[in-house]
Amino acid sequence: MSDFEREVGSAIGKIALTKQFSDEEQRNFIFNFIALLAVRNPRFRETRRAFMEQTSKLIIDLVLSSKERYESEVEKAIAAGEISPESDVSYEDMKGFQKRKQYTYEVPREYQISEEFQFHDDVLQVLGRRRWLLIHSTPEIGSFITCDHPVFLRPISAKLGVSYRLGFGSSNSSVLFPLTKYTFLIGEYGIEDGVISATSEMVAGLNTEIVAEAERQIYAADNQFTYFDEQHGEIKHGWQLSADSKLRT
Repeated sequence: MSDFEREVGSAIGKIALTKQFSDEEQRNFIFNFIALLAVRNPRFRETRRAFMEQTSKLIIDLVLSSKERYESEVEKAIAAGEISPESDVSYEDMKGFQKRKQYTYEVPREYQISEEFQFHDDVLQVLGRRRWLLIHSTPEIGSFITCDHPVFLRPISAKLGVSYRLGFGSSNSSVLFPLTKYTFLIGEYGIEDGVISATSEMVAGLNTEIVAEAERQIYAADNQFTYFDEQHGEIKHGWQLSADSKLRT
């Protein structure tokens, strides 16, 4: 186990024990952990790769929009030393290559790692600017679950459309993170740091958010956890989840 993992584990244990999220050193470790989970995961990498692929295709389309533009860009690339002066790929050949789409787009692993370091620092900074609610529960009230994407964003306002892009720096978003089975963190702008005791409805509602965010797996202490069935307006238990078609889709 690395020093960072030990420090994070220690911070989580102290926060769970004291039910407080005010110690600056503990907050720093937790924020680093949240940022790490947010940017170093397959979903985030694929989202970035797909975005870069789409952008590159748009650039290629622009470059090949005319023979004059293509030849101008080739001259610039040769002058910059990016391609060999002996390159003799004609506009017609490149246009045909583009039309056949017989190529794949790959992002070097090293580039992804360097990007993740930068994104980690960016996310870490805005996490520190948010204010945080620590919600603590008890065995009697119910336990929180987690999933394969435990750090996620939700819009604060229901008026925001599904096309609204949320970000860690967006004032219209909440950051949600289940810290332990009885401790949950919510970070927002425009609120005060605080600690609140969970209700059974709150636990079920937050667990429902986690189920919706999961890509393949959820993790729970047992199958007695609760979630909210909005269709029937009732709280259900984990052992009923596999039969709930609305949440499985």
